[in-house]
Amino acid sequence: MTREKSSDTLLEQLIGSVRESHKRTNIVDVDLSCLPFHPEKRIGRIVCGAENLSHKEFVVSFDPVETIFLQKMITEQSINQNIILEKEDYLQGMIFLDFFSTYILRDQSIFPQICALDKRVEKTNDSMGVNIEICTMYVAMQYAARTIQQKIRPVSKKIFDQDNTFEEIIHENLRPLDTISLEVGRLMYDMLSLPETKEAVVHAQGRADMKAIVFLDTVARYLQDTHEKEKVMQRLSRGEFYTAGTRAFYALASETNQRRFDNAIQSLRRKYEVRT
Repeated sequence: MTREKSSDTLLEQLIGSVRESHKRTNIVDVDLSCLPFHPEKRIGRIVCGAENLSHKEFVVSFDPVETIFLQKMITEQSINQNIILEKEDYLQGMIFLDFFSTYILRDQSIFPQICALDKRVEKTNDSMGVNIEICTMYVAMQYAARTIQQKIRPVSKKIFDQDNTFEEIIHENLRPLDTISLEVGRLMYDMLSLPETKEAVVHAQGRADMKAIVFLDTVARYLQDTHEKEKVMQRLSRGEFYTAGTRAFYALASETNQRRFDNAIQSLRRKYEVRT
């Protein structure tokens, strides 16, 4: 009997020690602040956890990383518009157009206009297409003509929040990430040209957040109103990705005119003249 009691006591002590050890080494109690942040891993984790928006397979023109990017980040409706942009600007341009048509304009009417614009630009130089600057300026100008003059701003914050569903992201360094998702993360991070948008990736929690960051980066690089740009970046720093992106776009639409648009075309034409 004494031995049984002694064994029970030892077992209780052992279990107690294990429990206390578990408390001390639990992942919640580990300080992760010293671990470096890798933005491409954060984006890759978001991409990996997101469901496909499109299941379209591309036989030519796109490598596996670009294909996953298009399937995960661009809606089926936008993919099916067969938009033609300058090769180096296509993926970022599609994020811009898809975000605009999904969350701001809320229809696909801009896509036929971009296709018609491509034909106009092609007449200037048959090897020249619509680049990201021409695309952004044109969309802003068309939006201003259609809505700002009427003081109508059709926004879809509710839809954005619904699309931003995500699984809790454990620190990027603590579990492996597949190579394709990591490369998609690098691809998207390399799209960002502004230090503010690069820094904002640390706060991105879902796919819609990342689309908003790329959209904002695309718009803000052409925004001339420095006061308005400061307000946009303040919103971005607070993690208000949707409102920062839409505010930047409204500001650009307000200041864009035909002259700026024509200058963008002339700038691209000069680049092609240098190439030839």
